[in-house]
Amino acid sequence: MNEDNKKLAIVTGAARGIGLATALMFCENGFKVAIVDNDKKQIDNLSFTNENLKTFCFDISNDDDLE
Repeated sequence: MNEDNKKLAIVTGAARGIGLATALMFCENGFKVAIVDNDKKQIDNLSFTNENLKTFCFDISNDDDLE
């Protein structure tokens, strides 16, 4: 898939469990993936060599964090 045509998946609650498994599944299927979670410790423990996976730590239910 051409780099310009990659789809983006944003997975919240993705630092562990079903969210992380879902994020990895998207990546395996050619998506760029934003892994979002409000648990900084769990996010910091994630380490990927795949440039299509990026982690973000914030609470999507908090309007101030979204800005």
